[in-house]
Amino acid sequence: MKDLPLKVSKYPSIADAQGAHIVILSEKEKSQLQSAIDGANCENALIITEGSGLVKAGSCISLVVRDNKLTFEISKSNIESRSLNVSSQLLALGIEVD
Repeated sequence: MKDLPLKVSKYPSIADAQGAHIVILSEKEKSQLQSAIDGANCENALIITEGSGLVKAGSCISLVVRDNKLTFEISKSNIESRSLNVSSQLLALGIEVD
């Protein structure tokens, strides 16, 4: 992100997150995942969720606990479908799901 400004905002609903570059949905907010995927407000946003199986439901990255350790599931195709790039180094760190 180098010299770019960073702004963190919390929105009451995904519809209010217009222009967001990263959308993070907690486990409690996973019901809004489909709205984030389909919403024009977030069409090029990286969608990060919390919970197993959400990458298969369309999330780009999902934080999960495996063997009592925090890790993440990641989908190269979900990321690329949002016109984003992902490094092979990041893919190697996570559990790739496609």
